[in-house]
Amino acid sequence: MNRVFALALATMVATPATATTPAPAAAAGTSLHDRVIARVNYIGEADLAEQLKAVRALLAEEEAQARPDADDRAQLQVLLTVVLSDMDDNQGALAVLDQGIAQLQAAGLGDSPRVVEMLMNKATVVGDMGRRDEADVLLHQVLDIQSKRFGPDSVDVGTTMCLIAFNANRQGRLAYAIEQARRGLVLMKPDDKNRMAWMSYHTVLFDALSQSGRVEEALVLAREVQALTEQYLQPDHIGAAVALANLSAALNDAGRFAEGEQIARRAVDQEARFRGKASTRFATDLRNLAKSLSGQGHLAEAEALVMASEQVFADLGAAAPPKLPATLLVDAAVLARLRGDNATADARVAQALAFLAHPRKGDEFILARAWGQRALGSLIAGHPAEGLPAIQTALTGMGELPLVHPVHLDVVMLQGLLLARTGQAAQGLAQTLPAARAMETVLTANTTARSELINLAPAYAHNFERFAAIALAAGDTEAAFRAAQFANMSALAVTNSAVAARAAASDPAVAALARGVQDMIARRAGLDRERSFALGKSPAEVARIDALLATLDRDLAAGTTALNAQFPNYQTLSRPAPISLHDAMAALSADQALLIPLAVDDGFLSIIVTRQGLEWQQSRVIPAAVTALVGTLRAAVEPGRGGAGGFPADQAWQLYAALVPPALRAALAHKRDLVLFGGGPVATIPLGMLLTARPPVPVLKPAALRNAAWLIRDHSVAVVATLDHPAGTTRIAAATPSFAGIGAPTLAPAAAVTNGGVHLLRGGIADLSALRQLPSLPGAAAELRAISTALHAEKSLLLLGDDASESRVRTADLSQYRVLAFATHGLVGGISAIGEPALVLTPPAMATAQDDGILTASEAATLRLDADWVILSACDSAGATDGATPTYSGLARAFFQAGSKSLLVSMWPVRDDIAARLTVATVTAGQRMSKARALQAAALAVLRDARVRNAADPANWAPFTLLER
Repeated sequence: MNRVFALALATMVATPATATTPAPAAAAGTSLHDRVIARVNYIGEADLAEQLKAVRALLAEEEAQARPDADDRAQLQVLLTVVLSDMDDNQGALAVLDQGIAQLQAAGLGDSPRVVEMLMNKATVVGDMGRRDEADVLLHQVLDIQSKRFGPDSVDVGTTMCLIAFNANRQGRLAYAIEQARRGLVLMKPDDKNRMAWMSYHTVLFDALSQSGRVEEALVLAREVQALTEQYLQPDHIGAAVALANLSAALNDAGRFAEGEQIARRAVDQEARFRGKASTRFATDLRNLAKSLSGQGHLAEAEALVMASEQVFADLGAAAPPKLPATLLVDAAVLARLRGDNATADARVAQALAFLAHPRKGDEFILARAWGQRALGSLIAGHPAEGLPAIQTALTGMGELPLVHPVHLDVVMLQGLLLARTGQAAQGLAQTLPAARAMETVLTANTTARSELINLAPAYAHNFERFAAIALAAGDTEAAFRAAQFANMSALAVTNSAVAARAAASDPAVAALARGVQDMIARRAGLDRERSFALGKSPAEVARIDALLATLDRDLAAGTTALNAQFPNYQTLSRPAPISLHDAMAALSADQALLIPLAVDDGFLSIIVTRQGLEWQQSRVIPAAVTALVGTLRAAVEPGRGGAGGFPADQAWQLYAALVPPALRAALAHKRDLVLFGGGPVATIPLGMLLTARPPVPVLKPAALRNAAWLIRDHSVAVVATLDHPAGTTRIAAATPSFAGIGAPTLAPAAAVTNGGVHLLRGGIADLSALRQLPSLPGAAAELRAISTALHAEKSLLLLGDDASESRVRTADLSQYRVLAFATHGLVGGISAIGEPALVLTPPAMATAQDDGILTASEAATLRLDADWVILSACDSAGATDGATPTYSGLARAFFQAGSKSLLVSMWPVRDDIAARLTVATVTAGQRMSKARALQAAALAVLRDARVRNAADPANWAPFTLLER
């Protein structure tokens, strides 16, 4: 629930309460007036019941006076309203305000500042009660009084404008809210007296920007306000908790969920200390944390938090505004659908709609989401016609949300899909085409910042998938193919387009300038992440990063200005651009097939493109089931997660059947090379480990794995981020290429390998203090030497042991090597100590900013490479920067930006001995055949080798994936 804003300002400037903070005591001889002022300035107990008791006692004492002091009584009434509002007793708060206004008017003080204050608070309270038009009238009445009394440019007018913006926000008048908030904040002219109020009102502008889908603006604002709270408020102040919650929400909206989680947890802890776990603000912060977790794939934990948050409102009963529990129930319905539990999702949607049975102005947005979820439930259940009335109702609730807002797009595209499923595909295509074009315009516009592009593309992805399904149903394959490319506009695709743009510069100096700008962007992103993880832990580190960011921002602005002046087409060329279906067909070889999986709500849709044309089919396997199948397969191959009972062969077959339905198998029958574009969760496992025939038993014992119908037997596999050039056919460029090998860092002594076959794993850690305790990798040095020998490299560089340091990597001229390999431990992203993926190098005697023993993704992006191939023989080097998706957004993206043309990355921890064998064999074969086929041959050789223990287990032969730029 929203606090009463004008009253909340007292809380913003008050000293935060702690368990040991004493209540204001009445000294002997202290006057009632002094005690009133002390109480007004204190408002300190975390226990609201104690606050209520204390304020009511003083108010009763004031009323008992023969001649009550009108101003003291009014101040106590205002304070009482604060407490009642915090206790979600709006009726009680309104009664106190009406009484106070009447008493002041009776005393001849009807135009006094205290009456104005009460009118402002009454407007907020009635707004909380859903009477937002009445609130708007009251606020404009106050604005008129203040304009006449203080002038139209006064601080008081600015404050009231912010309240008008707050009310407009709740009415769904977002553009008006942004305009009023911006004007009001300018007029408030912050100083020592009103700085806290000015900071608090930024929440109004933040909410309006967020709801309008203006992600980057909201994030910038949230960072600014959070920095101000650190400067002016104590760390455990309630105002600091609000600022942290807003920053977490902004990071979530930007898709930076791991950072959002760190900050959300701090906000939740502070709210729990200040207001307790039964408060609506605490419940709201739990929802924020749940979004951070769900964005990282932790659906069960997120769902539990959302339901715990909903329970807070359920316990309040009629005192809770129905919009809030309804919002949480819709959130919980979405999470239930993500895990495939549509019955629970539908039940929660029904509960949400029951809460909204008597909607109020401002409830349109959540109503639209609820009706959209009801329509989605009908679609998934196979009854699309039943969903059409619900989706039409949802459309009426969009208000002034722009068409490109993700929620508005959800409703429009879902309507089109429902029409397509009811035999009205042409009408569905016509109705959704403007929305598709609007999304394209945003993603291709030069005015869209690169960082915002990376954030918006995933937000639009699912609706592009829906549009592709609608277009295919309508017979428009060209529109569908174009939409499929936008659906897969990943961070990796954006990076690769930027790399291609700098290569297009005819002047080397301009190309160098472009590279410098790209490096600064990468460096800034890394520092920004570091700052999020440092908040609340090290003020000195935050200050250090802020100083670096300030300098970097100045340099980046200057570099961007110069680049745009010298290379006017850079911005256009650096955006991923879809190619035509005709061009894609022509780019494929006779042996190639392009596979594009799309996760449509009511089934998994696959597109296959060959030289002969485009074919498609949709299975009835819903995306949640595909995700579950992928999870089962990953659990079977990741160390410590799988069981010794055998491999889940039936799931490997089911996933193949969903990915390549029967009608598409003929198109693959004679294609040796498979190129995967996109795929969502499917991209988190190597396709080679799927089974192309139904297994004889659901679970294959180890002895039966060698002869199983693995996809790798029939197809090589390469993964691409864009479709603007042929993929999967490249070889190592030179017959005797140059080679640089980096790895086998000096760490803890390796544990002895026993005769039982215990092997070292290249795994990740979560605590940088344990870096030196990581085991050494004795096979890594041999692996790198073997690659160099296999390549017959005339020029080679080996940085091993003590030489495998970050300082050596940074100072070496790596641009002269065509093949580059790292053989070491990999660190996964999203952990508290690092925040992004990294490669472990030899720790220095004393860590510095230039050499701390790890090469992070943002640091790797600034390396200068010109490599045909970079091999990352480390744990999960394909992993994402932030949570479960998008895959390949971490180290892979970094090394492409650094200048690599192809990458060999691992999908899970790799056995030390087998990692060496796979990489050496792949590189050796890559000199006489395509890289994709070289990896296929290496994997098959391990799979068939009876001398290697458990070699036929895909955990051992299938960990590597080939990525091509």
